[in-house]
Amino acid sequence: MKRILIPAILLVLCVILLCFLGRRTDDKLVPSSSPEPQITAAADSPDRYPQLIAHAGGAVYGYRLTNSLEALDQAYQNGFRYVELDLELTSDAQIVLIHDWEGCAQRLLGAAGRRSLESFTSSPVMADLHLLTLDQLLEWLTVHPDCSIITDTKAEDNVSLMEQLMDQTGEQASAFIPQAFSYEEFEQIRSIGFDRVILSLYKMSTDAVTLTRFAQESQPWAITIPAESMDQTLLTSLSQSGTKVYAHAVDSVDFFDQWRSMGLTGLYTNYFSPARWLY
Repeated sequence: MKRILIPAILLVLCVILLCFLGRRTDDKLVPSSSPEPQITAAADSPDRYPQLIAHAGGAVYGYRLTNSLEALDQAYQNGFRYVELDLELTSDAQIVLIHDWEGCAQRLLGAAGRRSLESFTSSPVMADLHLLTLDQLLEWLTVHPDCSIITDTKAEDNVSLMEQLMDQTGEQASAFIPQAFSYEEFEQIRSIGFDRVILSLYKMSTDAVTLTRFAQESQPWAITIPAESMDQTLLTSLSQSGTKVYAHAVDSVDFFDQWRSMGLTGLYTNYFSPARWLY
């Protein structure tokens, strides 16, 4: 009897053990059906800085600087999670997305000149593009919470525009990274409550020593330098201080190859796509 029981017990234990191991193996091999968690705009860390930022929403249908819904959708589909957009005020002081009220308004809307919100939203647009109000942009961000918007503007008072942006965006203000165009503007915009602020140099002149000291003391989210103003001494100094540096606007792989070894973080670009980027 004992001779029969012992093998039977061992057989049962082996079956139980095999089931347990098989279950653990299955757990490891079967992929989770739940989606990957998204990285939200507020969860920045140094290793999440992009190499590419869509300039003015990125080109769409071959057209640059449209800041349109179509450009924004295409940029997101192409892998952009940081998009630079141009903010301007209408004649009745409402924030809309347009590069400027001169050449771009002429091309997109058929006539140059600042116009009212009603005129902006009701006028026919080149190539049947859809131009956006701030409210429409906020609706888009609700559906795309992992996207950050870098602001640009040709408005004379960038600080007042950023104050209005803060007032009108509420909790979604964290999705915006304003660009400041002077040292003074930088401090004023940060005092409004924006945690991430870029110092953009295309409206100002400075030197490597002053800029590096500012970067070390004020710790901007990044510094943006016009491509034609890129300088080896300046870039190396900023890079060694730990500052992220972008060039704008660039659609040349050769340019990135030339400067990235000296510390260039990335590019504002019209045509490149993160989904097909070489680096």
